Amino acid sequence: MGVGEGAARLKLTPLLPPYARVAPLVIDRVGIIVDRLIPETESSETVYSDTVAFPADRNRLTLNDISITMDAPSEDLRVTLQLLSGTTLLFEGSQTVTVVRGQRTGNTVIPVFYQGPGNNLTSLVLGPRDTVVQPGAT
Repeated sequence: MGVGEGAARLKLTPLLPPYARVAPLVIDRVGIIVDRLIPETESSETVYSDTVAFPADRNRLTLNDISITMDAPSEDLRVTLQLLSGTTLLFEGSQTVTVVRGQRTGNTVIPVFYQGPGNNLTSLVLGPRDTVVQPGAT
């Protein structure tokens, strides 16, 4: 499939931490936000935003052919992936990707990091001292 003259296409894969699919909240959606960076003003504008399903029976998701209308022959875009459970943000990661008009990017792998409930936890105390909690238990 060709890429339009004024567009570029992105191919993205979130890089999940090994524990991501065993969390108590199930990742069921992926939010994609693409911002055009505007260096002269140190700001950005959103040029693409969408949320897609992430089937529970899959451990990997690749997002193909995200079409971005270009303002210049080559642009730096900030791509943010958000892994969600319903509307609750669990993981998020961003990366700058250089795109070229009329071309498709290679597969861009974006690492994501836990941002969900308890992400700012600084300590955890279990009691009494002989309490044992196995991974995945409540």
